[in-house]
Amino acid sequence: MKSKYRLIVVLMFLVVIINSCNSKKRGHYTLHYFKRTRVSDSAVISSSFFEANKIHEPLMSAAFQVIYQVQAGKIVQSKLIRTRANYYNSNIEVGKLKVRGVAIGYWSRYVKHLQTHAGDSILLNFYLQPDTRPLY
Repeated sequence: MKSKYRLIVVLMFLVVIINSCNSKKRGHYTLHYFKRTRVSDSAVISSSFFEANKIHEPLMSAAFQVIYQVQAGKIVQSKLIRTRANYYNSNIEVGKLKVRGVAIGYWSRYVKHLQTHAGDSILLNFYLQPDTRPLY
């Protein structure tokens, strides 16, 4: 009986390790929440895109995509925000969202559960890995 539990624990540990290795392969992101002094009905999100290398070179042509927003139990498609100067700042609706940072030639990176509240100011930086798959 103890050996069965040990096997389960070891397998779960391996799954966690493998999953964390794969997530770094495609890049990562940093997320910081701030409260604004002037509260409005929406949240403000600011973001920048960088290459996931040692010097974090900025990516000049990237996009931030809000995949869905959940409000009152409904999933609502939203907007794609493009950036050319490696920085964007946009008002977004309050609620749960799933967002994706994309740039041509790089792996996209998802933020699966982003909860926004009225008056939030969110700083989201994407560090994307180059996509080295061959173009056939």
